[in-house]
Amino acid sequence: MPEHAPQNPAVEAELVTRLIAAINAQDAQGAAAFYAEGFIFEDIALGLCVRDHRVYSTTLDAWLAAVPDTWSEARTLVACPGSAAATWVVTGTLATVFPGLPEGFVVGSKIKVRGASVFTFGPDMKITRHEDYYSLDAQVLQTDSGTTGGGA
Repeated sequence: MPEHAPQNPAVEAELVTRLIAAINAQDAQGAAAFYAEGFIFEDIALGLCVRDHRVYSTTLDAWLAAVPDTWSEARTLVACPGSAAATWVVTGTLATVFPGLPEGFVVGSKIKVRGASVFTFGPDMKITRHEDYYSLDAQVLQTDSGTTGGGA
């Protein structure tokens, strides 16, 4: 546990909840404001590593354009001083191609992605590190383009 972290993990949990709300409101710049200068955001499945607010906003805007009805829901949220972790489900409909997604993701596909995120917070309660974990193979299995009848 970092020495400088507050002793009330409810703060970390509330910040994660507010970050998810900003994403659901399609507010990429608002979401970026939760991150500290020099932060690291990693989307492990896509091999994406972002360290800049502008790039984070642009990448999130691209995702929200590709899946305009994106909805994120935290299923489990656990926090302790200086860090938090959440399991989540993201749903939506793929409206355009998003770089890095496998070929099974076709325009019109219904997407349901389950994953987990780990967050580390700095002394100013901004996110210094955020890692997203999920399986692209699981995403393909959970994609329903209307012709497969699939979905989870």
